[in-house]
Parts: sequence; C-alpha cells; structure tokens
Amino acid sequence: MPPRARLEQGLTVEHIADACRSAAVAFVDGVGAGWEKEELARWLLGPYHQLSMLRLSHESMRSPVVSGVFPRSNPGGIVVNDDVVRVMWTAREEVLNVIDAFAQGTPNAESFVWKLQAHEVFARIEDCNGDRGFVPNEAVSQHLSERVLSLVAADYVVRPFDYEDHVAVCQNCGVMTFGPNARADRDCGLHRSPSGIRPRIEFHEMNLDDADVDDAEVFRLVSKM
Repeated sequence: MPPRARLEQGLTVEHIADACRSAAVAFVDGVGAGWEKEELARWLLGPYHQLSMLRLSHESMRSPVVSGVFPRSNPGGIVVNDDVVRVMWTAREEVLNVIDAFAQGTPNAESFVWKLQAHEVFARIEDCNGDRGFVPNEAVSQHLSERVLSLVAADYVVRPFDYEDHVAVCQNCGVMTFGPNARADRDCGLHRSPSGIRPRIEFHEMNLDDADVDDAEVFRLVSKM
C-alpha cells in the first residue's frame, strides 16, 4: 500500500471522518429523495472527489493526469437515467444493509471494512498529531457501492463505537442515523423536531448543468454493477 498522505496543519483525521460520514449520509438521503444522473455526478465530483484528493501529495496534484471518478474515454453506449437510478438504489441498499448489520448486533459486522481493504478502495492518511485514517482511493474500477461504503468505513475506523453502539436505520424514512437513542428509537429524530443527529459538512458546490454530465463518463460506473 502507498505511504500515508500527510494532512495539512489543522486538519485532523476526525475532521475527515466527519466529512466522510456527511458525504455517505448525503448519498443515502439524496437517493432516497429521488436523485437522478445529474445529482450523482455532483456528488461524485463534489464531496466524494474532494475527500479522495486528500490521498495525493501536492506534487501529485500538479500532475495533468490524476486518477478520478470518470475516465475521459468513450466506452460506447448511451446511459439511460433509469439505469443510473437503479445503480444508485442498489448501492444505497448495500450501505443500509451494512448499517442494519451493526444495528442488529450481527457478529463481525465490521468485516465489510476488511473486504473493501482487500479491493484497495482506501488510501491512508495521517494528521499532524500522528493519528491515522482512510480516504477513498477513487480508482476507476470501483463499483458505486464500494465508493459509498469506503466513506462509511473511513468513518468507522476512527469512531467504531458510533457504529457498534448507536447507528441505526430510521424506520420512518430509511436513512442512516446516529445518536444516543437512535438504536432504541429507530428514528432519525427529524420526524419529531430538528435534532442535529445527522451531521452535515459543507463542501465546495459543483455548478453542473445537463451539458456537463457526459453519458459516456457515467456509462463505465453503471456497467460495473
């Protein structure tokens, strides 16, 4: 595995775990709310890509060719929005299955981390305090579900007890939720009053329109499922 990337001064592994959790929750919430191809592209090129870029040194980031979400090649074929939606829902279901395994107390629920690690979907990071963690590796061969689960895993390795003791799937809206009573209530809290249980980290917004979302670039992701 490549050497750990050193985070900038003031940016900690826990900050990155917060951002990874927020990005994963945004995906699960967004797909549940009806995301289509354009919304997926914004997420991949926004929070997901921004987190994955932390795996690179400053020298690597200056390179004109950086492995990313969408390879600039035409694999042949037009992507139908329904196919993208199907892939997103499949990925969402896989993520929620992992969350539900923790909520149900399934033995070895954390094994998804090691399976992902075997597929090399992580890059290692280290902050100035010497604490270590993961960010997505963003390899072009990764399935969408692996991309989202890599964010969950990056959060898990920093705060395992949040998953082992608290995380649950809301029975009302089917989202992943955290909090001291989440598992007992199986409710995200947003159906009663705003609770702040599901954190949000602000990312740079990608201003994309339909012309920016190339069917050929999305095709590879869909065809991997």
